[in-house]
Formats: sequence, structure tokens, C-alpha cells
Amino acid sequence: MSSWIVLRVGKRRVDTKRIGGDEEIVGAYRWADVLVIHWRRDVEDLHPAEDAAEELVAAVGPDTLRWSRDERGILVVPDSDLTLDERPYDEIVSLFEGRGRWLPNLSDAPGNDPMRELRESIPVPDVPRSRKVELFVMPPGRAMRELPLVELPLRVACLDRTTDLTPEDVSAFYVPLLRADGFTVKRRRWSDGSTEQLVASRSGEQLVVHAERAAEGTFVRVAAVLNA
Repeated sequence: MSSWIVLRVGKRRVDTKRIGGDEEIVGAYRWADVLVIHWRRDVEDLHPAEDAAEELVAAVGPDTLRWSRDERGILVVPDSDLTLDERPYDEIVSLFEGRGRWLPNLSDAPGNDPMRELRESIPVPDVPRSRKVELFVMPPGRAMRELPLVELPLRVACLDRTTDLTPEDVSAFYVPLLRADGFTVKRRRWSDGSTEQLVASRSGEQLVVHAERAAEGTFVRVAAVLNA
């Protein structure tokens, strides 16, 4: 037996071909305010609920499950019950929840989305008019070589982007935000105007913003440094 995962997604556009990526996912279909995903799991085997919910995140992915905001969780029903006749979400729930099973929606649980959590560890917004290059954890030894640090850090989360702003504009954007957030900020300017660097400090952490002119705009690295 298989089952259907039923999600309320409203008017969101969904590319059903990109759903899942796990061999347990058979296919996905979108209509009205509903996204249904065919899962190679029997509803009767989905217990305990917390363990089944973790399997659901692994099969479908946290980003997809995050689209559904039903406070009851995620409804899974036997595939023998639900036909693809394009009923709206509330009607599907009314008709089939008695034979299905509600699982907790663990899409926002710690550890389920490492890249999202890494971005959240950098306590400033993206620089305006910018494009993402890379989000990564920098090894402590490399951080000592490349960043203006005086002690070996515990962890360094880095976000690289390119922007249409000048290095001076990048500094002007971040300085007031950092000061408002309790950082003490030192600003360095290269004599030729090609580069600016902010070193912001508060208890136990630093944040380094390096902005340097490049061939296609300004390269910006924001590094959040955890020292203790």
C-alpha cells in the first residue's frame, strides 16, 4: 500500500517535477489550493508519529513541507481512498482524515534544514541589489589567515554575494544596522577606494564585512565569527 501526502499550498506556483528527490516519492500533482504527493508508505506503518514525521521530511524535503501551514500538521491518507478529482483542500480533509493520519510538520525543526540554519546564524540581511555566490562554513585555520582575527574561532559562517553597490555603499548599509544591534564597529578603507572592511564586535562574537570591487560589481563577504 502507498499513501497520499496532502498539503494546502494556496495559490503558490509549484513545479511538481522537482518535488522529492527520494526514491519513496512516486509523483506529485497540483490543483486548486492543494498539492498531493504520492508516497511509497502505508498509512498503517506511520507510527510512532514523530518518527514518521522525520521520514516525511527526509522524503519530501523541508522546503516543500514548509508551504503547508495547517496547524494540525500534515495529513497522509491511503492512496486507495483519494482519487485525483481535484477537490479543494478542506473537502479532502473532511472526507478522508478519518481514514488517514495527521503527522507533525517538522519542516522547521532544528537540523532539518542546515543551510537555512547556517544563514540564520549570520545576524544581518543580504546586501541590497545583490546575488548569492556561496554560503559556507570557513575552517578556523583559514579564517585566521583570511580574516582580521586575533584568536582561533569556534565557528565562522560566511555568505558571499555580488552587488551593484560600491564598497562605500555596502559599508553605509551595514554600519547603522550593526550599531543598532549592539556591535562596536571599526571601518577600514583602502586608499584607492577599491575595498572597504567592517569589523564589528560584541560579547563572544564578531562580524566581518569585506566589500571589494570586482569585474562584475562588488564582491561582498559577510563572516559571522563565534568566539565563545
